[in-house]
Amino acid sequence: MNPISSFLHVGFRIIALILNQLLFTLIALVLFYIYKGNNKKYWQQTSKYGRHWARWICSIMNINVKVTGEKEPPPGSMIVANHVGTTDILALGSSFDVVFVSKLEISQWPLVGWTARLGGTIFIDRDKRHNVLKMVSDLEERLGSGCSVAIFPEGGIVDEVAIRPFKSSAFEGAIKSNANVVPVYINYNETDELSVVRWKGTSFLAHIFALIKNRRLDVNLRILPSIQGESDRRIIAQRCHQLICEASDGEI
Repeated sequence: MNPISSFLHVGFRIIALILNQLLFTLIALVLFYIYKGNNKKYWQQTSKYGRHWARWICSIMNINVKVTGEKEPPPGSMIVANHVGTTDILALGSSFDVVFVSKLEISQWPLVGWTARLGGTIFIDRDKRHNVLKMVSDLEERLGSGCSVAIFPEGGIVDEVAIRPFKSSAFEGAIKSNANVVPVYINYNETDELSVVRWKGTSFLAHIFALIKNRRLDVNLRILPSIQGESDRRIIAQRCHQLICEASDGEI
């Protein structure tokens, strides 16, 4: 691609992404006032519109998501996935009506953090025990309201292929709300794409710019068998980890 075409390509994507963000921030704000005092309806509607938000971003960024495996989880499910990189959020968000559990720092980001709050995101500071307890309470509330929640229980993105053991605290929310727990395996078609998906060793802005310049990204989601009726969060975490690792081994 020549420099002019590359400049136009990046410029179009940046403008389209900004407009998409502004539009769905406005929608989330309108929904907030319409359903003020009715959290159940609010979370259900924001998760539905959040799916459109993610789909539009995937379209703008030419991120192609393929979903295989079990049927789509019913509302009020906890969706559990391995965490490869930033675009995992877009892949899951475009495929399911969900709200996310996210690290606290994202709530501080300009516009994105505000939109995430409006979208019902649950923020967690794992270094503070009382915050973990609040996360469990928030999870129980959202799942009990029939709103699905997506979590990445590895606790963050790692610069390695191996899937780290899952932290178990969030699964207490699924137990308390009697929710289905649905493991989902995320992988990318080409190994060299991982340098674009992850951002270790560079700033987040440089990482986002690299994603914007990237021509195409292919993401695969495999929905695995759900886990129900288990009352021990550690067993659920281990079982989800096992199923996702087995799916990963099947790709080799």
